[in-house]
Amino acid sequence: MEIHVTARSEDVTKSMKDYANQKVQKLEKYFGQIHGIDIFLSRDHDGFVAEVKVAAGRGGRKLVGKEKKEDMIAAIDLVLDKMERQLTKLKEKVKKHKASGTAAVSASEVANAPEPSDEPGETYEDIIRGKEF
Repeated sequence: MEIHVTARSEDVTKSMKDYANQKVQKLEKYFGQIHGIDIFLSRDHDGFVAEVKVAAGRGGRKLVGKEKKEDMIAAIDLVLDKMERQLTKLKEKVKKHKASGTAAVSASEVANAPEPSDEPGETYEDIIRGKEF
C-alpha cells in the first residue's frame, strides 16, 4: 500500500503530515485490498482542508473524502471517519456480491441423489409441442 502525503500550503507542518500518515495506515483493517492512498493537506482562507483519495478493490475503485475545519487534526480525523464508512460499505458490497452465487452442494448430497431411471414415461419427444402459424 502506497501512501503519499502532499501539503499544498506552507502552514501545514511536518507533524501534521506524520499524524495523517499514521492515522491513514489504520484504514487497511477496514478493507484489505487498498492499493494506494493520496492525502492532500492545505490551508484555506477560513480553515484547514484535508482530502483523502483511496484506490481500493479490483480495478482500483476510487473513493474520495474531503473535510474542512478550523483545526487540521479535526479535519484529518473527520475525513478518515468518512473513509472508514466508505471502505466498510465497499467491503460489504463486495462480500454480498460474492455470496450471491450458487449454493455449495456437499458431496453427501450428490451421493444420495436419486439416479435417473430408464422407465417408460414421458420422453423428450412427448414434452415438445409444435405450434403452427
